[in-house]
Amino acid sequence: MMYILFAVAGSIVWVSNVSTVSPGSYSPAARIMLVVVAIGATILWPMVRLSQQSPNVQRGTVLAHILADALIIVTPIQLITWPLFVLANWPITIVASVAGALAAWVALTGGVLALALSGSVASRPNDPALGSRTLWMTIVLAMVLAAPLASLVINSTRTPAPQWLAMLSPLTAIQTLAGVGISGPQNRVTPLEIQLILSTAILALFFWGAAALRSLRGKRPNPA
Repeated sequence: MMYILFAVAGSIVWVSNVSTVSPGSYSPAARIMLVVVAIGATILWPMVRLSQQSPNVQRGTVLAHILADALIIVTPIQLITWPLFVLANWPITIVASVAGALAAWVALTGGVLALALSGSVASRPNDPALGSRTLWMTIVLAMVLAAPLASLVINSTRTPAPQWLAMLSPLTAIQTLAGVGISGPQNRVTPLEIQLILSTAILALFFWGAAALRSLRGKRPNPA
């Protein structure tokens, strides 16, 4: 919550130093705010969770802990995204698509975290189970940063990157949906972009299902 509050305050301070705050001038600051929030939800959240000891399973399953995290994170994100319909004068379809994309990526990140933490319990700084945490964090970083890095490589060859590639990361999907520059969104939401948002949500369900199966498997009694 404090992170999101600082992101919102920082965006308002930034645009107020540039010009008078108005729906027309708030679009660039709104995009910056959303990207900062997306970084917190998809990179900083798993980084913090994977740096901690495993959740206390006596107070609920690991999936319940991560689901609580996801709800705590996605709720304020939605609360600062939907008002952009008024604050930044964005079309409601654009706002809904951005809100849906962020929610889908929070769900996907939570699914990866749930799958990572539903394995061996790690409670000590030198626990051998912590070795896999680095691998899981690498997977999260690759999941979020692969598309932006691929776009940079393709654009460096003076070949425009395909538009669908930007939707494979929350950091670039915001610019694809909400536009770039000083003005607001320049394009309408395409059916392909909606399909990619839904695909992210479906992939999130796959990870949550895999985490549930892994958690149930870990609860089976040891025959020995």
